[in-house]
Amino acid sequence: MKKSRITIPIITVAILVACQNRKAENKLTNDEKDAAHFELIEKSGYSILEIREPFIGSGIVERFVLYPRGTEQPKEQNVTHYIETPVERIGLTSTTHIAYLSVLNKRSEIKAMVNTDLIYDQRLREMTEKKEVKSLGNQSINQEILIQSELDVLFDYTVDLSAYKKIEQLRSLGQAIIPIAEYMEHDPIAKMNWVKAFAAFFSPTDEIRAKVYVDSVESNYQKYVVLANERPNKPTVMLGYPWQGNWFVSGGKSFQAKYFEDANVEYVWRHTDQTASVALSTETVLKDALDADYWLNPGVMQTKSQLIDNDPRFKNFNAFKQNSVYTNYKRSNSNGANDYWESAVVRPDRVLLDLVTIFSTERPHLDSLYYYKPLGE
Repeated sequence: MKKSRITIPIITVAILVACQNRKAENKLTNDEKDAAHFELIEKSGYSILEIREPFIGSGIVERFVLYPRGTEQPKEQNVTHYIETPVERIGLTSTTHIAYLSVLNKRSEIKAMVNTDLIYDQRLREMTEKKEVKSLGNQSINQEILIQSELDVLFDYTVDLSAYKKIEQLRSLGQAIIPIAEYMEHDPIAKMNWVKAFAAFFSPTDEIRAKVYVDSVESNYQKYVVLANERPNKPTVMLGYPWQGNWFVSGGKSFQAKYFEDANVEYVWRHTDQTASVALSTETVLKDALDADYWLNPGVMQTKSQLIDNDPRFKNFNAFKQNSVYTNYKRSNSNGANDYWESAVVRPDRVLLDLVTIFSTERPHLDSLYYYKPLGE
């Protein structure tokens, strides 16, 4: 199966850069509807990246002034960090960050990362093996290695106040940290739009490249939405697998629920108001989803036998009986790295195409699936 690619014409990028080499004061570079948690404000000769509410209920707004290396530092109010661009030495704490930088062809700028064993990207794995990318640790960041890495920026994320305080502690060491909040977005396209925020740390050419990329992927995505709506039926779909006594499903306002809406299927828990996960009992799921046509993302399970070995009641699900259980672990390795949780953030079009294929009224062309595969026996 050939890997799907998106190409960006270099001539197009060059023309757009030439046309936009003078930034308009206070011009917003992203649409509110596309990304709720960041905003790029262009000034004369520099830009400001605002990141809003980096974790649920925080109400925090951080402001980063990005200005060309070697020029005079601008004067702004309430600035978290002043950062010279383009940045040359980068640290990461999430595999999704890899995807954004890969779109921009900036892997070589990655010098350190947390949880390097969970990297799926082959080139970056080779870089870690050659010690070109340092490991910052796993559960917590090794401060000594962080300081030794001499990073221009560390792209981080935070899920609560406790984690945010750890970011502030690292900042006290002099490390510039950007709390990437893509996981807070409730729409797959909005998540992808964060590539524009990453591009702002590099050159105007990279910013245009990001915009062209987003426009291309979004165009593909909308084509697949139209394709999904041509299907006459509307199957039902359940999600997830129990973990530590709870069965976590995506809330009805989450990005996963948005995928199902755009794939023209009825998600069993679409009426819940949560944007994050909802914890249910297995008994509740057995009742709610017994007749669902499809079952997606059953944890790390690879076969139906594994499912019923863990709980024989699972064989009563209609989706199980109809051999309609699909896992998003098609692109994974023995270390537990899963490309769905890495590159899919910038390929919502490919995820949606997988879903449209799975839910097709005709026999699915399973060989064409990219992130998904049917569960084995």
